[in-house]
Amino acid sequence: YSFNDFTDRVRLRKTGDDLLVLGENRQTEKNHGKLIHEILAGIATANDIEKACLKAFYDGKITETERLEISDQLKNSFKNPLIKEWFSTKYMVLNERNLLTTSEIYRPDRIMISGKNAVVVDYKTGVHKHQNYHRQVTRYAEILCQTGFEKVEGYLWYTQSDETEKVCE
Repeated sequence: YSFNDFTDRVRLRKTGDDLLVLGENRQTEKNHGKLIHEILAGIATANDIEKACLKAFYDGKITETERLEISDQLKNSFKNPLIKEWFSTKYMVLNERNLLTTSEIYRPDRIMISGKNAVVVDYKTGVHKHQNYHRQVTRYAEILCQTGFEKVEGYLWYTQSDETEKVCE
């Protein structure tokens, strides 16, 4: 058997890293962006919103008030026709799945597959838009094209402002 040493390429990432961050008043507070990402990872279709929010509540990560607020926020976001389509039953959904290349591991937030077509979406919870976000989603789309998909679209979804941005097709 052959064995490859991956120690220079494998990194350990702890779940919940940065879930609590130091706030303005120097007290620990929840990282809202991480919570939204985690909840969205538990949603395949719009019907899963309540279940995903309840899971975060039962896991002790959010309060009842936060659960209701996040649930309402997501339901409101899903009124956007594009977002609504992403969370419809039209697609086979892969949330938080690794894309492997010969040298890197990538992890887009959401990949949706319909036949020979794919849509990749990366969630951004901050207010700032960065050009490297575009490069990131474009790279995801390129990798998916290399796996045999005929058409791949890439999007950014800024969850805080509820904006979507088409990056590539």
